[in-house]
Amino acid sequence: MSDVFVRNQQCFPQLQSAFDAIPNTTGTATVSNSDCCLITSLTTEAKVNEIERPDLTGSLDRIVAQGGRRIASWAASMSAAPNGAAGTAPDCKNFLQGIFGAAGTVVASTSVTYSLADALFYLAIWDFMNLVPNATQKCCFNSLVQKFEAAFGGDVPTFSFSGEGSWVYDNDQAADGTTPTAAKGGLTAWPSVPSSPVVNGTFPQGFKVTATIDSNAYTNIVSGKVALSVMRELLKTGNTEFATAGVPGDRLVNLDWSMADNDSANLRTLKQKAFTRTPVNATFVIGTVAGNIWTHQLNNIIVPKPTYSAQGTRRVVNFSGAVAYPSSISAKDQYTLKAT
Repeated sequence: MSDVFVRNQQCFPQLQSAFDAIPNTTGTATVSNSDCCLITSLTTEAKVNEIERPDLTGSLDRIVAQGGRRIASWAASMSAAPNGAAGTAPDCKNFLQGIFGAAGTVVASTSVTYSLADALFYLAIWDFMNLVPNATQKCCFNSLVQKFEAAFGGDVPTFSFSGEGSWVYDNDQAADGTTPTAAKGGLTAWPSVPSSPVVNGTFPQGFKVTATIDSNAYTNIVSGKVALSVMRELLKTGNTEFATAGVPGDRLVNLDWSMADNDSANLRTLKQKAFTRTPVNATFVIGTVAGNIWTHQLNNIIVPKPTYSAQGTRRVVNFSGAVAYPSSISAKDQYTLKAT
């Protein structure tokens, strides 16, 4: 018997070619070493709703419930590490493609840029426990990426992703002859944990932030967070307890940032625009070493009313709850993320 430790956990997110199809060859999963993405946390949870019988029984006790629809949820967090080689997609590329709705645009030896689009992508998120082969190994398939958050200003910049999936299939179910076919995602055999995962890149120092807000440069950023939510979801209808397809939903881009307060004319003008609701553009660049730089570009931001707090002996001005908007109803230009 071997205990399972948190340090054993590994994540291998794969793009599915179709709904209900974990990547496979004639039923054998194709998850490989190159699919690995380092994580600081990963949860993949299967849920079966309980349907209580509503009838009166003549007693104070309940009758056994029926199992309802099946669904899954997942969440992954990681250090924001580009690939380390400019122009090469990061290990978290499939998560980013899932939330942005398009693959990154690669300029060789230069950059990878993620822009907003409307396509739906399903992920098979493998949740493995390395070195403990008999531990429960899981795969959350038909996973939609619904939320993304990028935080910076601390020592380690972070990415967080979350969403829902159809089901979490695991090796325990694979060994159970009663598991329904719809719970298997097209697999007929359970794979081994890839033995030599390949990961790339180093995260930039999260406090190395340069911002350009309303065409003015600021080096006094204390912290910041960009959040992208896309209200896509899995349909839970029809004569089955499993989801049947994914549907798109509306987007929302939020931005929070804090900066050391001062009496500069530029910062005063920015505060004034919060009250006049004058849109501004903003760029936040995290990192300084080529191959390990992230750039967040946000456009048409309605600046929120400033609030103030203390950081040691200095006052900090906070802009929380900003929303970025596209320049037109079909432009999709309110947010881009670039690795260089």
